[in-house]
Amino acid sequence: MRKLIYIVSIISLLSSCSDGVEKSIEIKDFTSIIKDSLIPKKNINYTASFIEISGFVDDSICINEGVYKKYISGKIDTTFRSDYYGEYPAQFVLNPYKAKKGNLKVKFRIN
Repeated sequence: MRKLIYIVSIISLLSSCSDGVEKSIEIKDFTSIIKDSLIPKKNINYTASFIEISGFVDDSICINEGVYKKYISGKIDTTFRSDYYGEYPAQFVLNPYKAKKGNLKVKFRIN
């Protein structure tokens, strides 16, 4: 009986985490600003937005998520997290700023 309760608890925990929305993009062109948004699903309680970035750029880029701006450069392997409650579309903006070359993989999600 304990095993059954444990298994049901794990399954319900994992299924509750799957209501998020996410997009993944690869960026190789740094000539223009990239804007994107995620539309929250109705009747889902969201608590956070995440931007996971990995790769490299030859100079500074600016990540703008909502009201926060973050400048990063060089070899990148980082995650930004902020509170998000699903009242409006989650916005993501990547400004190449000073970067001319690079290769980035970006995963943007809300859950």
